[in-house]
Amino acid sequence: MANNRSPITEQRRIEHIADALAHEQGEYTRLGEEVGIVGAESSLEREGMVILPDIDGPNKGNHRGDIYAVAYDEDSRPRSLHVVAAKGYSHRLRTRPVDGAYATQGSPEYVRHLMLTDRCLHAALAKDPVLRRGILDGSVEVIADVYRTPHPYMSSVIHPSATPVPLDRAYASMLQGIVRQHPDYTE
Repeated sequence: MANNRSPITEQRRIEHIADALAHEQGEYTRLGEEVGIVGAESSLEREGMVILPDIDGPNKGNHRGDIYAVAYDEDSRPRSLHVVAAKGYSHRLRTRPVDGAYATQGSPEYVRHLMLTDRCLHAALAKDPVLRRGILDGSVEVIADVYRTPHPYMSSVIHPSATPVPLDRAYASMLQGIVRQHPDYTE
């Protein structure tokens, strides 16, 4: 079969197709992340949790959590802070270096690291002394959650893991020192 295209023309055509494919794969990933966020938020709200504002969402940066949600008791006191990794269809859990090893999303090590680096969480804790004090004194449990929305039509959300995240006194002191520096800090 004869090809009338020059090698340069054929190379450009292939590069154009590859660029278009890369763009579409990026769009698929972005939409999958959004599906994961929406699916997780819907599940959390159905479970009666309150999502912390101005924190959640895909593509917010490497040092940000996907979603933070608070479960309250019957007296409207915070009972637990849920640090959520929200995954859309075909998304793997990410890892990051923490103290010389790699920690996976949804693990206590990953969550503790995230809580020290997420400035949006620091702002939320600075403004909410009841939640902050509860986390620091251990009366509010920190939980690492993974929510998966495997189907693009969000017909089901899977919550495969909820792992308690212990915070020792030294860690709580470090977190308090970081949050205390925030301009919105209130006692």
